[in-house]
Amino acid sequence: AASGAGGPEDPPCAAYPALESIARLSAAFPAAPLPQLLPRALPPHPKVSEMLRHFELALPGDEALSAPAGGYQVSTLRPAELLPEGSDNDPARTALVEWRHSGGGDVTSVVGCGEHFGSADAAALAGLGPTFAELPSQSALVAALLQSHAVGADALLLGGKGSGKTAAARRFAAALGYEPHVVYCYRDMGARDLLLRRETDASGSTVWRHTEAVRAAVSGGLLVIEAAHRLPAGVLAATLGRLLTDRALQMPDGTRLLPPGHYDELAASLGADELTARGVLRVHPAFRVLATAEPPGGADAA
Repeated sequence: AASGAGGPEDPPCAAYPALESIARLSAAFPAAPLPQLLPRALPPHPKVSEMLRHFELALPGDEALSAPAGGYQVSTLRPAELLPEGSDNDPARTALVEWRHSGGGDVTSVVGCGEHFGSADAAALAGLGPTFAELPSQSALVAALLQSHAVGADALLLGGKGSGKTAAARRFAAALGYEPHVVYCYRDMGARDLLLRRETDASGSTVWRHTEAVRAAVSGGLLVIEAAHRLPAGVLAATLGRLLTDRALQMPDGTRLLPPGHYDELAASLGADELTARGVLRVHPAFRVLATAEPPGGADAA
């Protein structure tokens, strides 16, 4: 959500989508204090901390991180019976989240969910073992992820090794019935590797298949990008930037991904079969991206 403005001494800048997500979070969860929402979008940098203190928007110590959901807790998570008018969501892939706040002002959110929502196998499909234990700190973190999901925002879990990033991602997937599509990043990973995978067919010929990122987008899955800090600088933004911000993508093989509203307009005039023949695919409304990374300067930081 942030990038450097130049040299290492320059303050980082927050991207517009990150600031927009804070505005949507504040509107959707009005009882959440703004100082508890801001750390979720602004980069962890001394200059940022200094700016927040200057405008009296910083909480002392780790208070902002201790309540990442701004005092809200999930009271009910169930299938949605009715969708708001004009919603792009698939009725079969939509859940209702009811939130309780310690100071009153309960709210309700409509969110996309996975194919296994409500299934007894959801935890196992998300990668949680039978001995998995509930931790209050992770429950609060998952609640914050659900809030971001409710306002249409993807998320990055930033923390050191062993801090529970992967476990939190799996808990989020299990809560909503997603079977995660996982991409494991490495230092020499190129832009094409995030979109296309080279395989050999039965005749021995080389063919290119869509990666987990594209399959998740089209099927409405949860894309988990593990260890994003290992990617070469600029690769993630150059490759998946439009998919993250606009839910659109131009593939190297000519395939085009379009956001659901735009695709549906074209399908109404041209027909879905014609769009498929042209290599135009619809990004599912339930598609969500969750990345994990270590902070800059960590042992494996790029």
